[in-house]
Amino acid sequence: MEQQGISKLDLKRQNRMQILRILKRRGPTSRIDISALLELTRAAVTIITNEMISQGILAEVGEVQYTNEKTPKGRKKILIDIDQHYKFVLGACIEDTGISCGLTTLYGEVMDKQFVSTSTADTPQKVADFIGKSFKQFLSNNCLSPTDVIGAGISIQPLMRDFAGVPVKGGMPDYSMLRSRIEEYVDIPMIFGASSALAAMAYIDFTMKRPISFERMAFIQCSHEYSLVVAGNGGEIISRDESEREIGRMIVNLDAEPSQIAARGSVSAELTPDGIREKVERIYSETATPVLFRLTDGDKGKITYELISQAASDGDTEVAAIRDEMLRRMVVLINNIVCSHSPTKTVLDKMFITSGEKQLLCDKIREVAGDEIANSVSIVDADTRYSFLGGCAYAVRELFIVKGGYCGNK
Repeated sequence: MEQQGISKLDLKRQNRMQILRILKRRGPTSRIDISALLELTRAAVTIITNEMISQGILAEVGEVQYTNEKTPKGRKKILIDIDQHYKFVLGACIEDTGISCGLTTLYGEVMDKQFVSTSTADTPQKVADFIGKSFKQFLSNNCLSPTDVIGAGISIQPLMRDFAGVPVKGGMPDYSMLRSRIEEYVDIPMIFGASSALAAMAYIDFTMKRPISFERMAFIQCSHEYSLVVAGNGGEIISRDESEREIGRMIVNLDAEPSQIAARGSVSAELTPDGIREKVERIYSETATPVLFRLTDGDKGKITYELISQAASDGDTEVAAIRDEMLRRMVVLINNIVCSHSPTKTVLDKMFITSGEKQLLCDKIREVAGDEIANSVSIVDADTRYSFLGGCAYAVRELFIVKGGYCGNK
């Protein structure tokens, strides 16, 4: 049997990848500490990092500052970090709320962006045209060439796949048509993924302070659809359910009435804008919901979650009762996820509820689930115009970190 081993090039790429992962997670780190973490000799780490510095991938960013009076003798540790301006990255996100595109540094600093609201009149060709034209314009605006970017990451909400011209074949999305249309404008490496997993990456890589300290994180997107992504120590994605949207089928109300939009008592029926609107429509009248009736001019078709929330705050007691019950069911969902996945941090992203309701939710979490769970929950005020950051984070991970900084190969 012929024996095969890892080549010197592969070993070098792997070592470079590990160094980049350490710096991405920990921030500025000395060569000595890197060698200890990777169990490599200091000489080997010095050779590798010096080469990466000469290539512009890494940079020396100062000395270790000691907080105690006893400073170790000898040469001070020199900190190195990823040079975020070594190359740039493009990102796009296709969601039901709109299409966002952007250009960022390797650490997510936004340099350019575009956003357009989606419409049922849009076609897959128009979607690709908007993304391709935006990418081309970003490069022109910032005097960059395609070789100055590592590539592009594009995230797509599963329910928008048909809208974007991404058919599902054999259970897997086929991005070839969307890719070829975008390549007509800019020929760069491109990778694609589901929006919730990539949003979790953006939160970890671009929002959280380094060093990343959580052991396990549950990332829940809470919009017209619910999805759950679980990340482990270091930010690696462990599991995701955005393709089947299993979290939407979880039961949070055993006593619920039948629903026209989803399974009775499920998250989709109880904890989405459509689910709440369906409940309110059952009691909608001038006598039962006078404030909402006035806000909608007596037209049930004008009911939105924003108006439901306003009516609840302005004195519609029955509407407020439905809203408050929804917040209690959210606490049940959060508690169930904590019990089933044991996260040390739970993030609620893209929540449709108002700022005042977010505080009510936090209070209910503390009241029902206790201080420990409440202190582990963060609510992200996400702006859909910046959803492209998920694609950028994905591209940095797969087209830069995993490749050990060897960029540009499609």
